[in-house]
Amino acid sequence: MLEITEYNFDEEITQCKAKVFLVFSSARCSFCRDLKQLTAVLQRVLTDVKFCFADVDKERGLAARFGINRLPVSIVFENGKEEARREGAMTKAEVFDVLKIKPETVRR
Repeated sequence: MLEITEYNFDEEITQCKAKVFLVFSSARCSFCRDLKQLTAVLQRVLTDVKFCFADVDKERGLAARFGINRLPVSIVFENGKEEARREGAMTKAEVFDVLKIKPETVRR
């Protein structure tokens, strides 16, 4: 999964025409690790979505820019604009929901 930094944010998120699922996380957060594992699996199936993460311990400026106070936080971007945001752990169904994708439409 692609790591997002302040240096590559514009290129990878703002200028991206695809739907992007960005997880703000920390290695110290168990819910973050679980969500990163889930999205690593989903990226193999949802090939039209770009899955990324930002480590808040390394990217404090980026976390501040998005007002990240709790972890994990997932943000969906479309055409470079924030479309949805969720705080906390998420199930596979919740990821599909926030991405506005119906699970039955996905080929496995």
